[in-house]
Amino acid sequence: MPRVLYVASDLGASGPAKLVSLLAPALPRPRFEAAVVDLTGGASAALVRPLRDAGVPCYDAAMRSLTDLRGLRNLRSVVTAFAPDVIHVGGPKAAQAVAVLSLIGPEFRVPVVASGLDAPRHGLDAWWHRKVTARVARFVAPTQAEAARYFANGVPAGRVAIIPPAVAPCGPTPDGAAFRAAFGIPPASRLVLAAGRFDSVAGLKSAVWAFDVVKYVAPDLHLILVGDGPERERLDRFGKALGFDDHRVRFAGLRPDVPGLLSLAELVWVTHERGGVNVALEAMAAGKPVVAVRNPDLEEVLIEGVTGRFAPPGDRVRLAAISNELLEAPEVARALGEAGRRRAAECFGVPAMVERYAALYDDLVRTPSPAAG
Repeated sequence: MPRVLYVASDLGASGPAKLVSLLAPALPRPRFEAAVVDLTGGASAALVRPLRDAGVPCYDAAMRSLTDLRGLRNLRSVVTAFAPDVIHVGGPKAAQAVAVLSLIGPEFRVPVVASGLDAPRHGLDAWWHRKVTARVARFVAPTQAEAARYFANGVPAGRVAIIPPAVAPCGPTPDGAAFRAAFGIPPASRLVLAAGRFDSVAGLKSAVWAFDVVKYVAPDLHLILVGDGPERERLDRFGKALGFDDHRVRFAGLRPDVPGLLSLAELVWVTHERGGVNVALEAMAAGKPVVAVRNPDLEEVLIEGVTGRFAPPGDRVRLAAISNELLEAPEVARALGEAGRRRAAECFGVPAMVERYAALYDDLVRTPSPAAG
C-alpha cells in the first residue's frame, strides 16, 4: 500500500492548500495511506479538523525559513516516522524544505510530486528554483496555462502532468444574519465576496478599488474578503483610505467554510492575475455568478456569458460596471449561477481528479523518475 505524504507550505487559502484538502481525504483506502504536514504552524484547528475527521493524520512542522533547524528537524522526524513512498509538495516553501533535507537524508529520496511552483523566476531566484525542482519527478498543473508556465521555467514536457481541477459539492450555507452581525453589517445587506491568499497575485487591491466605484450605486452592498496573507494589512489600510466616509469592506479571515460562505453572496469576484481557479469553481459549485479578471487559467474554467463574466486585466471600472449590471438584473445573475453549478458538477468532479492522482502515484512508485534519486 503506497504511503503519500503531503507537505503543505500552508493550509490556508492557496491553490496547493485547497488541493490537499480535497485530495488527501479522498485517496482510496486501503489502496493508499495519506498524511499531511503543515509548514506554517499557523493553520487553525477549524482548517485541520476536516482532514483529521476523514482519518488523515496532520502534523505541524512550523518552519520560519530554510535556516530554521528546529523546523527542518521536525519535518525530518515526520518523514522518517511515516516512511512515505511518494512526497507531494504544495507551494515553494514545501518544495525548498524537501530539497534541502534530501541532501542529508535518504528517507527523502523518494519520488516527489509538486503543485504550485509555476511562478515566473528570474536571476538568482531562477537558479535556486532549478536546484529545488531537480528533485521533482512530476509537476502537476490543473490547466494548460499553468503547464505553459512550467515549460517557460525550463521544465521538460515529460515531467509535467495536466490533471484538471475539481471542486466538492457546496457545503451548508452559514447563517447569513449571524455572519452579517459578526461584521457589523445590516441584516438586509447584499454581499460581494472575494477569496484567496492575500498576495500580489490575487489582485485583491483591484477588488477593493472596484468596490469603491460600485458601492455608490449600491448603498446596501458590502465587500467581504476571505483569506489571509502578506497583503492583509496593506489592503485594510487601502480600503479605509478609499472609503473613509463610507467604509464597507470587511475581512473574514481564514475559514474552513468558504464554499458555503460563497452561497451568501450576490456575486463572487476573482481578481487573480494568474490562477484563481479554485475560488471560481467553489463559486460555481455554490451556484453563484463569477465576475473575474480575465486570465488564461480562468478561461479554461469559466465560460463568458454562460457561467460568469470577464473584465479586462487592470480595468477596475469595467469590473465594477459588469458587477452593477448583474446586481441590477438578478434573474441574469441567477441564470449564470445555475449554469455554473451544472458545469462544476459535470466537468470538475472530485472522484475523477483523485483517480488521476492515484494513477500518477502508482506509476511513480513502480517506476520512479531519475529526479527522485
